[in-house]
Amino acid sequence: QTEVIEVSPKPGKVFEHMHAFSHKPARDMIDLNICMHPEEGLLLHWKIQRDIVKRGDSKEQVIASVDARRSDAESYVKVQANAADIVCIFHPRHAIGPHLGELDYKPELCLKIRISNRFCLDPLVEGIAELGPDTVDHYYCNEDWQILEFSRPIPLDALARIGEKYVPGFQDFGLYAPAWRDGWEGLLQLIVAYSIFHDSTRFPEF
Repeated sequence: QTEVIEVSPKPGKVFEHMHAFSHKPARDMIDLNICMHPEEGLLLHWKIQRDIVKRGDSKEQVIASVDARRSDAESYVKVQANAADIVCIFHPRHAIGPHLGELDYKPELCLKIRISNRFCLDPLVEGIAELGPDTVDHYYCNEDWQILEFSRPIPLDALARIGEKYVPGFQDFGLYAPAWRDGWEGLLQLIVAYSIFHDSTRFPEF
């Protein structure tokens, strides 16, 4: 039986789960739905590496397991990606090819973020382009979605300066020295934080 834990109201909560908003009632309770949705080949590569080390499976066993559960991916994972406000899609810069599942192979990554058009990203994109030239491409793919494409992470010092300028709302939550992370994690922090404090449909006070 699942343990029931009482959670008292706070200004912000993070709910993390594999299928956090696969059902509409759950989605409707969340202000900002974020989905991690790596490119299929990269995800398979990571799964093979993980299961060989942690479960002792062979590469062939992992591939067979993924193929057997493909219908589940269609029913749950892709549904969440379509329903999310922000979808983070990591993909390899170069095809993994024969290196698939090799334990010592770490492909160089790029990041594509699909994000709802209700967020005005122009100021943030301009700030990123100023401090990290040739780092980001920004375009609209239809009336509902816009795309950010990053060829590499933003250096930590530039990330902190961008955050200080374009995400001032932290202070309303008592955060006066945000702990920005280096690499891709810090970039995701920046995009999510900016989205939270620039969502006029759900947080009009900001």
